Amino acid sequence: MRLVSTLKRASLAFVSLFAASMILAPQAAAEPLPDDQLLNYKWNYDIGSQIMALKQGPVLHRSTVSFFNAPEIPQEARDAEARGKVLYGPGTPIFVHDFNGVPKSLCTLGIVGIDKAGRYVGITAAHCGGFGQKVSSADEQSIPPSGTIVGGNKARDYSVIVFDKKVAEVSRTYDGVTVNSLSGSANDGEQICKKGVGTGMTCGLNLVTSESVSFSQVCATQGDSGAPILRGDQLVGFLSGGMDIVPGMDTSCRTPLQGFLHSPAVVNTSEQVMADLNEHPDYPGYGLWLP
Repeated sequence: MRLVSTLKRASLAFVSLFAASMILAPQAAAEPLPDDQLLNYKWNYDIGSQIMALKQGPVLHRSTVSFFNAPEIPQEARDAEARGKVLYGPGTPIFVHDFNGVPKSLCTLGIVGIDKAGRYVGITAAHCGGFGQKVSSADEQSIPPSGTIVGGNKARDYSVIVFDKKVAEVSRTYDGVTVNSLSGSANDGEQICKKGVGTGMTCGLNLVTSESVSFSQVCATQGDSGAPILRGDQLVGFLSGGMDIVPGMDTSCRTPLQGFLHSPAVVNTSEQVMADLNEHPDYPGYGLWLP
């Protein structure tokens, strides 16, 4: 089976922004933007959107390729924004900015913690962006970028983000998702779940686990890259990509109408990622622990 990325590594992360000309500019005070001015935050009221999302009433789209009802901005993020702070936790949607300051990729934060040097550190997928690119919360768009990609491992598809402690707040809980354990991997045949900005909370069976990756029937699509893969409150991996099961055909998960008929997800195990981080005592992320 051939790994691709769109869950095809690069295209899983890349999205066409609804208003690419809008740049998140610094503001003297944290004035939350109205919903209709937010990037990648569109409410839909038509019957077609409701059918595709299997939901009655307004449907929120945050990934341009997903028909799922996406996660709304949680109250804890709005409260932090009102204080001029940015809250990061497992499942926080993030923008990765290009070097001109324009948000270019929409991804999901897998985990945040504090490393041995006291830095606020987050982990997401490496294909979301490269060294030196700035990161902001897609849930708090009035506040400029407060994170920077400083390292990671492209072969294992994870990036390390360091957040500005003057602005950022980190938590092991975000929008109903709590992570109390960092290291682990899923057993074959057990149910695991993921929380991402593209498709929200979805669950499925872990199919098979190798030394560093696992394959599971968890629904995911563009925007979900880097999302935490969970067994209860234990982090067992980070969403990386998907498998090409029908050559030349996009079989990623776009709507709940698909059921289990979608590409299996490729997951980097948290056990392997944490072990890799802890091989480098001088690098950000070494000795990471939960806040």
